Amino acid sequence: MIILGETAGGLVYPIRINDDHNLIAAGYGYYLATWRKNPLQFGISGQVIEEAYNLNLAAGTNVLSTTPVPNNTIHVITQISCMYTGTVTAVRMIVTMITSGSNPRLFGIVSPVSSQPVDRQGWWVLLPTNYLTLTINSATLNDDGWLEVAGFSIAYTA
Repeated sequence: MIILGETAGGLVYPIRINDDHNLIAAGYGYYLATWRKNPLQFGISGQVIEEAYNLNLAAGTNVLSTTPVPNNTIHVITQISCMYTGTVTAVRMIVTMITSGSNPRLFGIVSPVSSQPVDRQGWWVLLPTNYLTLTINSATLNDDGWLEVAGFSIAYTA
């Protein structure tokens, strides 16, 4: 059997398939009345739930961190929650992704409401050795800071 493949640029090319077993192994499926190459398989290996907190913050700047993503794993974070409990007059909270190159700020909060979690939903992809931080600026001595992330992990072999 011969099926037609198509590149991202729209070029069509023939693909020889000997039997249905090869068709499945080659990653093809019948879709929209023709055989097409299936998209990249995206399997979930596990759940990611991590919490970092400090119930006795130092006065000034404090940083809470998640653990780095292990080798041969990708973490897809779908929810980030952070909270500050105490005197919030001049407090700023900044969530940052720490990578091997740039360290993008994901979001920040100025003068958060005390004891009210701030939640953000999305898809933040962390590669091996990447992690998230919550930086709390202008904290009052012995106030509390909290960071929680949730999502899923994808294991792969290099």
